[in-house]
Amino acid sequence: MAIAELYATDIDTEVHPFGDGGIDVHLWEGVTADVKATKTDKMQYPQLLVCDDNTLTADLYFVTHITDWHSDAAKVRVLGYATRSQVAEKTPYPHPGSTKNYVVEPEELTLPPLVQASHE
Repeated sequence: MAIAELYATDIDTEVHPFGDGGIDVHLWEGVTADVKATKTDKMQYPQLLVCDDNTLTADLYFVTHITDWHSDAAKVRVLGYATRSQVAEKTPYPHPGSTKNYVVEPEELTLPPLVQASHE
């Protein structure tokens, strides 16, 4: 929802019994995005984790960090994105735990257009 609001676009509200095919948001001019969210309090800048058991279908992969969650609102930081090719260049490995993921480090992410760095 944070990415959809940032870019004033609709979120996918359809029910997908077997998953959404890796597309959460349609951005501008046919660009698609898959949005990964974490609520971890173990680190300030979480990694982008993309499970390797699905085809990489989105153009962009965003990572968001939920820092505060209430029944009526949430505070979400948009940390950045990686392109499909950036994700595909990674070799999936079990992280965290036994699930194999493509792992993109925070310093490899690109800040999305319209977003400025925050020093909170």
